Amino acid sequence: MAHEILALELITLLLAKPTDDSVEVALEFTKDIGHTLHDLSPQGLHSIFERFRGILHEGQIDKRVQFMIEGLFALRKVRACAARRRFVPRTPPPPRLARGLRPEDGLGACSVTR
Repeated sequence: MAHEILALELITLLLAKPTDDSVEVALEFTKDIGHTLHDLSPQGLHSIFERFRGILHEGQIDKRVQFMIEGLFALRKVRACAARRRFVPRTPPPPRLARGLRPEDGLGACSVTR
């Protein structure tokens, strides 16, 4: 991708006067570069999604394209949830009892291990 501003301007231009074809192209372009835009310009990507939401609420485009916009929002939600799960710190597993130790270990029949 050349620069995130160029990509955002292209999508904005496609969505300025939305037609079925321009919205569909903007959707596919956003699917392709959305992850990169999220990393480089999250506020810009948020404004693009707000424009998609506005187009969806206007209801002047074909039902098929409306479903495609809804699919993009669902994809965004799934990716956001997956990203949050990736950054959740992992806690160490709880201690468990180990059985079958030998008497010469001096630990008795059971001990706590990690």
